Amino acid sequence: MVARIQSLGSCLVVLTLLLFAGSVGAQDVACDPEFSVCDDPVDLCAIDGVPIDCDDSDPCTYDYCDPATGLCLHVEIPGCDSSFDEVVVVPGVIVTVEVLGGPPSPGGVEISFDDTSGGTFIAELISSAISDLGEVIASIEEFDHLDFSPITEPVLFWDFVYDGSLPGTVTLVFGYDESSIVSPFEESDLAIFHYTGGEWTELTGSIDEVGNTITVSVDSFSYFALGASSIPQVPSVNTLGLAVLCSLVGLASWRRLRR
Repeated sequence: MVARIQSLGSCLVVLTLLLFAGSVGAQDVACDPEFSVCDDPVDLCAIDGVPIDCDDSDPCTYDYCDPATGLCLHVEIPGCDSSFDEVVVVPGVIVTVEVLGGPPSPGGVEISFDDTSGGTFIAELISSAISDLGEVIASIEEFDHLDFSPITEPVLFWDFVYDGSLPGTVTLVFGYDESSIVSPFEESDLAIFHYTGGEWTELTGSIDEVGNTITVSVDSFSYFALGASSIPQVPSVNTLGLAVLCSLVGLASWRRLRR
């Protein structure tokens, strides 16, 4: 009788181990509905099939849903910073306001309306280290690419929102820091880009290298950025090699003359 009980206990232990192993293995093997009844896995990051929106409207955080908990997580991007400003625009012709400290403060902007019904103007300045630029672009979400070369460190973006009417053009004066321009660019390479129609467009403008400002005219607001349309040409390897060769030949000739 004791032997039978021990044998039954051993069987229960073996059966328990097999069931446990089967449950663990089932997690690693895809369910085949032809041979078994399959339960759809629970997606904690979706409600009725719609993914949870974890965007916190902060361009300096990387936002995502944790599939293990279904909670939204917001990870700060180290090389990113942002600041907001808001100003009331009065109705009138030739109305000028300043935001973010105004130019020539780096990132400061002056806005001159040819004609406006008045409203609230909101400005956000986003600055990103070049090394973290990819993560910042991914967090902004409104655009997923750049059509220009970063020219300053940090890279500057502006997001403008205005709830008033724009029957005329608007003149924007952006302030910049010339010491932030990265090599091989020069101050004359600076340009303002406007994100519209899903593309970045370089705006025709004027650079005041004494006052450290760039002036452009627009008829709509969205994202703007400070950049360069192309990378300056640098001497090619062959050109450098020829210059070195000429220098060596000249040095050899000079030494022979001294003898």
